[in-house]
Amino acid sequence: MKVPPWLAGLLIVLVLVLLWWTFSGDGDQGGEAQGGSPTPTSAATFGQPAQTEESTEAQSTEAQSTDATAAQPGGTAEATTPHTQGTPEPTHDQGEDLVEPAGIDTRDWDGIDACDDDILPATMIPVIEDIWAGGPYDHPDRDGTRFGNFEGILPEEHRMYYREFTVETPGLHHRGQRRIVTGGREETDPDVWYYTQDHYESFCEFAP
Repeated sequence: MKVPPWLAGLLIVLVLVLLWWTFSGDGDQGGEAQGGSPTPTSAATFGQPAQTEESTEAQSTEAQSTDATAAQPGGTAEATTPHTQGTPEPTHDQGEDLVEPAGIDTRDWDGIDACDDDILPATMIPVIEDIWAGGPYDHPDRDGTRFGNFEGILPEEHRMYYREFTVETPGLHHRGQRRIVTGGREETDPDVWYYTQDHYESFCEFAP
């Protein structure tokens, strides 16, 4: 019986396909058996992403680059120690509790004695703090204005040397007679502090 040529060709194709399929499967199994590296597909089967040596090296290089950037002055990485800019120290520790004023004769040549500590009222402490801060004052129309020294008790100075400030007297609804008189060119940093409890008839010297 003579086989048609087309049938013979078909049989040859089928044989070749079977041979390719057989040897292809054996080759994969043989590679794994001989310790070959699993393909990305087989690695993904176990829930682990495939990672090549190139990607590992790239991650290492990127980490080193980040560390170097953080070490440089202009780097954008966050530094371990925050940078703080220096601020000038205030003339007085205004953020802390004020030490109670005490009578001190800092200018023995002016003829004004030191105050007795027991006559310095606690109500002068907030006034001192307001003076250091430059206001606002409880009596803005009078506090911080020029004290003329018309009584002549304090040493003679230039016109704007002395300034007066009201010290409240508990129980009164007006300014009363208590005052602080400061002397100096700077309102917030006086050279000398005077106190009067009788509306400028007498003075004593203190230091805050």
